[in-house]
Amino acid sequence: MVCTLGIAQVNKQYLGNKKKTLVIKTKFYASHCLNCDSCKTLIINSIMELKGIQTAEVDFIKKIISVVYNGKFTDEKSILAKVNKAGYRANSSKANLEQRKQLLHACKP
Repeated sequence: MVCTLGIAQVNKQYLGNKKKTLVIKTKFYASHCLNCDSCKTLIINSIMELKGIQTAEVDFIKKIISVVYNGKFTDEKSILAKVNKAGYRANSSKANLEQRKQLLHACKP
């Protein structure tokens, strides 16, 4: 069951005892991202594809993505790769040019 809570999604199926929290520093390329639901949705949906994700939340003002996940099903490296695949920086890992080309025109650097 997936519930949408504003900019966060909660997947109740993966609540468990191996719960971990990951805070990812990111960079948003355009000021419009502060008010763009499609940018938030793109990032969250990419992360939520992974098995074991409990919640994913984007804070454009603080430039962070917070993820709570079950370490039995996924890991930090996989989550960072999903953020990159969505076209965004994840900590020190940058999205490559091809990934950034997938962003909406207004979101591109």
